[in-house]
Amino acid sequence: MNPTPRKLEIIAIASALFKEKGYSAVTMRDIAKAMGIKAASLYNHIKNKEELLYQCFNRTLDVEGSLLGNAGSVQGTGLKKVELSLRYLFNVQFSEQGPLIRYRALPSLDEEHRKDILKATKANSKILGTYIAQGFDDSSLRKIDVDIAQNVLSGAVEASPDLA
Repeated sequence: MNPTPRKLEIIAIASALFKEKGYSAVTMRDIAKAMGIKAASLYNHIKNKEELLYQCFNRTLDVEGSLLGNAGSVQGTGLKKVELSLRYLFNVQFSEQGPLIRYRALPSLDEEHRKDILKATKANSKILGTYIAQGFDDSSLRKIDVDIAQNVLSGAVEASPDLA
């Protein structure tokens, strides 16, 4: 995804509103108002609200993938890579790059988009799982179920804005 700066602004504002109010409660008019433009102007960049949500998910997945890759490029134990992954993800939630879209909005996507997002989410989770498994191998982490660990850590990142 290579969105224009304007489209990135729309996606960031929509992500924040979806996080704050929930996908169903946000209208395209709300997003336009938050941007200080007319709702019709949004449609020059986005086909509809569902497509906008899909773009929010794609942006989140791109950011997550990049941050996980950055953590993996660091020399160190599996624990260090898990720690860096989480630190990077938590930091982005509270920076100007955030918020990342909440996965509880996933059912609002049409079936094709939902399948695409779930496939990409699995790929990102697999990266984190690789770091966890590396931690088992190098004894920096105690062996536990990788899937459970990935889900707990992902849930913590997603919930972090609510905990602040």
